[in-house]
Amino acid sequence: MPPTPERDVDAPVPSALERLVFSEFSSEQILAERWTAGVRQTAAFLSVNLAMLGRVDMATRIQELLHNPTYIPKGMYDGAANFWPFLNFAWEAAQIQGPGMDDEEALQKIQNDEVSWVEKRCFGAPPNDKHQNEVENTLKRIFNEGIDKFDEDEVVATMTELSDMCAPGSFQGRAVRSRAIDYLMSKGRQQEAKAMMSKVTQAIQECAYRLYDEMPKLRYAWRLLVTGVLHDQLDIDNRELEEKAEQAIRTIEQRLRDGPSRPLALKPMEELANVVETKFGYKIRNPPANDEDIAGAEVQLDVSLPGDLKAFFRTSNGFARHDCYDDAIVINSIPALKWQPPLIQEYQLSLLTGFDAYKGPVIEPVALDRVIALSGPNRWDSEYVYLIEPHFVDEARTRLRDYYENQAQPWMRALMNKCVNDYFGGWNKLQQLDWGIMRFRKYDCVFVPNFRVFLEDLAVQPPRL
Repeated sequence: MPPTPERDVDAPVPSALERLVFSEFSSEQILAERWTAGVRQTAAFLSVNLAMLGRVDMATRIQELLHNPTYIPKGMYDGAANFWPFLNFAWEAAQIQGPGMDDEEALQKIQNDEVSWVEKRCFGAPPNDKHQNEVENTLKRIFNEGIDKFDEDEVVATMTELSDMCAPGSFQGRAVRSRAIDYLMSKGRQQEAKAMMSKVTQAIQECAYRLYDEMPKLRYAWRLLVTGVLHDQLDIDNRELEEKAEQAIRTIEQRLRDGPSRPLALKPMEELANVVETKFGYKIRNPPANDEDIAGAEVQLDVSLPGDLKAFFRTSNGFARHDCYDDAIVINSIPALKWQPPLIQEYQLSLLTGFDAYKGPVIEPVALDRVIALSGPNRWDSEYVYLIEPHFVDEARTRLRDYYENQAQPWMRALMNKCVNDYFGGWNKLQQLDWGIMRFRKYDCVFVPNFRVFLEDLAVQPPRL
């Protein structure tokens, strides 16, 4: 087993802004992102983070790009404005008419749903903590009987006491502080809401790796957030914020306008492996395999492995496993390659996984009875990579083409053409695919055209800061 990889001691220390706001945003990744859905999700996260820092203007500019029909045609994202419904509250608090903003009835429904979700998570005292259980029971009674039926001071005192009992960064603490800030702002008690926000700021500084996780997002809490209180409490450098946000907005627009790029497509495999290693900041590359090792694996597996995978093994016999970095991808070395059933049977092969259209297309996925595991699962059982045989890819391609030619309506064909062009470079290149890659992550699975493209994806994704 290879030694534990060493961290590059010269790696720069990220600023608070990079760690909390831009940790999941990479200009390289956005420009190379094949799924418009992925661009939209990353951009939406960023817009929420900027709004939380009081820059609702910048958040709105991002949302306007995501609602531009020139970039995202009608039918691709019906209801896109409400991907993050609580942005409606940011626009309301900042007195801005956001794109696709809901009416009052819809806003109130969003608030009721968000409050219900938060209140259910305000409880979790250890069974042997008598006092915390008593405080939680008081708060449960307040919530169950109707918070407006109780004296304001009693409600505030109860939520403040319970907040002080919760550890910074705990799910319960997040929920209690979120509900408290929303309640205080709804009653016009802004100074007390600011004091509670200071506890949120402390939790962010001590525990959070991204802003979104820790922040309250209820309707009245946004009336405090849009004042820039969090920006000030975190001591965010305003010039850095302006520069990074402007660059991000330009990048998002460029990708939506021009489609995806492959900036690393011409790099030799050796250089590409180096870029991935540098990105993660650890010495993860194993020594190269020789042709005899590769030929032996092909005999054992009874297949001819794809050329890009063999080229990778000639530069690095896998990427090392280690516990230093949760998200680092492990690539198995040649001796570990074997046929096996998929770990999760429900994840089947669809070439347009995560299709951009709000409705459809409904294409039956291909069941996989065996795959070659190239990695994983990691220690959280949340990320692993499979090599998919050509005959499975061919069957999935046949089903996709059949739907396109015989069932899709004209507007759906237009969207499918856009997705096929963005992801595969067109129908002709899709027809040339043989082996494929399925990358499974905690909440989804993504088809990748080949192993080299998979490495290119790793090389441009933002590392965990």
